Amino acid sequence: MNSNLTEKISDIYKSNNFSGSIYVQQEKEVLANISYGFANRSEKIKNQSDT
Repeated sequence: MNSNLTEKISDIYKSNNFSGSIYVQQEKEVLANISYGFANRSEKIKNQSDT
């Protein structure tokens, strides 16, 4: 994974505190596949790859 890209995504998460998944792909190369917050907010189930 591109560490510069994941660092920028992490900074955005910290400033906005969103919940969801981010998948970035360029042609066949996966650049980022990250989940933040809750997979299910009402039951407070965390995403598996939560950072």
